[in-house]
Amino acid sequence: MEALINDPQSQDLDVLLIQEPSITTYRTHVNHSAWRLYRPSTQTDTVRFRSLVYVNRRISTSSHRQIPCDHPDVIAIKIWSADFQILIFSVYIPLVPLFTTDNAPAPLALTAVQNTITTATQNEQRSKSIILSSDFNRHHPICLPRGTATFWALNNPGQNSTIDQTVTDRPDLLIKCHLYHENYGSDHRATYSEWNLQPQSKPSIKVRKAYERADWDRIGEEVARQMSPWKDIKTRPALDRVVEELTSATAQAVNRFTPDTRTTPYSKRWFTLDLKVQQVEVNQLRRRWQASSAELGRHYASTTAAFEAMRQKRRAWTRTIEKAKASHWKQFLDEAGEGKLWKAATYMKPRETWGCTPALQVGSEELTQNEDKAKAFLEAFFPAINTPDPSPPASPQADLPWHPITELEIERSLKAAKGATALGEDNLPMLVWKKLWVYLKPFIISIFTANVDLGLDLDIAQGAGGYPPPTARQACPPSLPAMIFLTVIYY
Repeated sequence: MEALINDPQSQDLDVLLIQEPSITTYRTHVNHSAWRLYRPSTQTDTVRFRSLVYVNRRISTSSHRQIPCDHPDVIAIKIWSADFQILIFSVYIPLVPLFTTDNAPAPLALTAVQNTITTATQNEQRSKSIILSSDFNRHHPICLPRGTATFWALNNPGQNSTIDQTVTDRPDLLIKCHLYHENYGSDHRATYSEWNLQPQSKPSIKVRKAYERADWDRIGEEVARQMSPWKDIKTRPALDRVVEELTSATAQAVNRFTPDTRTTPYSKRWFTLDLKVQQVEVNQLRRRWQASSAELGRHYASTTAAFEAMRQKRRAWTRTIEKAKASHWKQFLDEAGEGKLWKAATYMKPRETWGCTPALQVGSEELTQNEDKAKAFLEAFFPAINTPDPSPPASPQADLPWHPITELEIERSLKAAKGATALGEDNLPMLVWKKLWVYLKPFIISIFTANVDLGLDLDIAQGAGGYPPPTARQACPPSLPAMIFLTVIYY
């Protein structure tokens, strides 16, 4: 199972429908950062499920979700667009002995599938399509050419059959269907099918910068060179122009002299090249044992010797994995700095049950799009406030005493700010301004002084809810948050 999930070729797939999956040493199913795992929705005490569904995380959560199905061996997900919806099922039906009339497991599972289809499609105006993939443990022709075997019995050399099938009510959507290139140690062959579904995908994510390896000296010198010679700021348009130039020059210099983060080629950060080499050797020995078992039988001398060699190699590989894990996480905690201890604490929490926010029911309307869900949460948790009375107060209040902003106040506020806060409109974290303060403090002080001279900070101090009005936001650098500016003013 881990070989399938970690295979780079599998990353090009959108959905994995798994039956009879293996479990890890810790009695859990395999998780992966690139895949969203769905388990049966029926509550059960079993540890090992016989059906799983993995959805590639590049598929937007606003275009798919799991739907309940009252059977422990059936998982259903729904993928939709504006015009149609597709119901996809992963089903496992237990094997029944030959020459028996008891076929109870199949009707129970198929009845649960039928009930799920009825519930999911009632009051639905969009056209629907159904794809059902299953280890039926029954013989029946499928989309593969007749006679294509999908199962080889390792305990009975030469015996094979077609018991893994895919059925659909829309065969016109099927582009291709054939056996997958690898069996990953299973006695079943995976079936690769390509469908014309066109689900919504997530937009490409911009590569993150490795700020810990940035050349801050060159960045500061480059920005200072571009901003020189500095001219006094006397008007609001000039203030807006200077802030925009400073922000743009800083962003360009950071992008130029800061390397991108190196994306690991493995899904686990503790995985190493040595482990990959051992994994290849284990897979080669496993395939050699499987080929001998299928041709000669499990108890043949060469088959037994191949199995023993594979087992010894696999044991050495698993011991190396445990050592690599322990060494990596010990080093991670020893070097934990700002923010990493809290990040390590999140790793100890169990994973979420739901892979995405389920559909929300607001009145008689069901919200499935992420934008609609966000708007509903915003209106529920942050309702609109009453319109303030525009009439002036009966007696004017005395002006508050105002003191010039000093360099020490700005520096203290920057030092107190969190360096790894969310990115601003210019995609620069607060860490950039903290690192470049030594080089850019004359420009930043001039900007803050211009705010005071032009009277904009009085509007900021009177802004409702602690947020400045639009004119003040334009005068303040986007990456110097308004809350830092207010802190400087108040203290």
